[in-house]
Amino acid sequence: MEDLPRLHVWLNRPHVLEFYGQRRVTPEEVRRKYEPRLHPESRVQPWIVLVDDRPAGYVQWYWLRDHPPGIAGWCDLDGAAGLDVFLGEPTLLGQGVGSAAINDFIRDVLVAGHGVTRVLIDPAVTNVRAIRAYEKVGFRRLSTFEAPNPTSPCFMLFEPPERPCPHGR
Repeated sequence: MEDLPRLHVWLNRPHVLEFYGQRRVTPEEVRRKYEPRLHPESRVQPWIVLVDDRPAGYVQWYWLRDHPPGIAGWCDLDGAAGLDVFLGEPTLLGQGVGSAAINDFIRDVLVAGHGVTRVLIDPAVTNVRAIRAYEKVGFRRLSTFEAPNPTSPCFMLFEPPERPCPHGR
């Protein structure tokens, strides 16, 4: 709950707006969307990225079997999770912080904590900084597809690379 004002600030920063939300949001919109995710039964699990014990960004994950129906044709969803992430602090961009946070989150939370075997991420094809961070962690491009909500095509990326989806192109 105490992180919602911080999340509001981050979501309205230009480098986040460009790819994550694509429009400015009010504190009330942030509260309505993200407060329900704080409950343990939420299908979307939110986390704050810490760097040197200071809030630096946002990560959320969810079982792909629960979201969105269009993903089902891409690969076996057993053990597969979706991951959304951004750094809210612009001073941390381009320093490897995002890659380290993603790597640690996948290893410590998703794999060790929940038994996740696959992780899909779908950055906009124009989000070069994010794609570079994901590739540093070991993600690889599977396909370009038209996402149901955003207007631009996205990459579908997959981890770990040794277990490819059968429909990857």
